[in-house]
Amino acid sequence: MAADKLDPQQALLRALGHPMRKTLLKLCLEAGERKCPKELALATYKGKGSFQAHLSSVSYHTRTLAEYGALVVAGEVPRRGAVAHFYRPSKLARETPWVVDVLNLPPLSEELRARIDEHIAERRKDKEFMARLNDLTDEHRRALDRLQKGEADERSE
Repeated sequence: MAADKLDPQQALLRALGHPMRKTLLKLCLEAGERKCPKELALATYKGKGSFQAHLSSVSYHTRTLAEYGALVVAGEVPRRGAVAHFYRPSKLARETPWVVDVLNLPPLSEELRARIDEHIAERRKDKEFMARLNDLTDEHRRALDRLQKGEADERSE
């Protein structure tokens, strides 16, 4: 499904559906400044010449985060015949309450927690949103069942 056809919350949920994208968004949120994929790849350096992620993977997942609205382009700079894109977290990513929990960021203030609770209560009243959420949950449950069945089939062979 194309990101532009999704509800912003659903798009953000899909954006965070991969561990690398969670890591990259967390790095961007913690940095507090714009970052390019090269800087994000360097942030995954584990020592002894080992990186958690290659630049090509980081670039791909950064573009995916931008496509789903979790990051926005914050500038472009010409570099050696190419263009370096810089990204920063979107307002949606910074202000969506559950993102803090998913990314294990520091706890929220009481004021922000109250806003979150109010937002959740409003979303629960939205029947269309709840129906889409249930459909998505059912879709993921079926996919998980197929994966588990496939693993059981592989073990029996």
